[in-house]
Amino acid sequence: MLKTNRVGYWYGDAENKLFENVNLEFLKGRLYSIIGKSGSGKTTFLSLIAGLARPSEGSIEFNGRELSKIGLLNYRKKCVSMVFQSYNLFSYMSAIENILTAMSITGSKNAGNKKYVLEMLDQVGIDEASAKRRVSRLSGGQQQRVAIVRTMCCDAQLVVADEPTGNLDETSTKDVLSLLQKIAHEQQKCVILVTHELDVAKACDSVIELHQKKFEYV
Repeated sequence: MLKTNRVGYWYGDAENKLFENVNLEFLKGRLYSIIGKSGSGKTTFLSLIAGLARPSEGSIEFNGRELSKIGLLNYRKKCVSMVFQSYNLFSYMSAIENILTAMSITGSKNAGNKKYVLEMLDQVGIDEASAKRRVSRLSGGQQQRVAIVRTMCCDAQLVVADEPTGNLDETSTKDVLSLLQKIAHEQQKCVILVTHELDVAKACDSVIELHQKKFEYV
């Protein structure tokens, strides 16, 4: 599904490379974790495969087409969905409104289907009353579940998550991890997350470490 070909990235000149010669392949139906020291370039790599930035060298392919050929804007809109540590929800909107807005923007096949959204939220323990509240009134764990349901309701085949459990307690972490596993294994999407939590990483199908500018499976 997603493939990197000799990808490298640096700030300024090539002597300040974060990583280089990255050749990885990510498949649908699998959950991947990327680990490494703070500042090693994990989040930067995530931004490259999410189409938020361009590699300094090499290329990235999605379903056999280079991102430059797909167009980064179109790629971000149709092919990839992101989950952030800070949830990235509109605080003045309800959970339902947040999800319906994303579905409309991305052209989801279920766009406008409020009943479908309520059913999806109910599956993750968010009842209709909570779904109609402003998300700013929900707990951190609830907000992250809303963010992940937003991903589940959109049609993107690739999901990238940057420290999705970073602000959560142990119970909420398990709930969120279970949802990400469901997206990968049941919805047959490719899910790639960055984490500093080894227990989260070990629960994934594959673990990739960024160390000394190189990515290696562990």
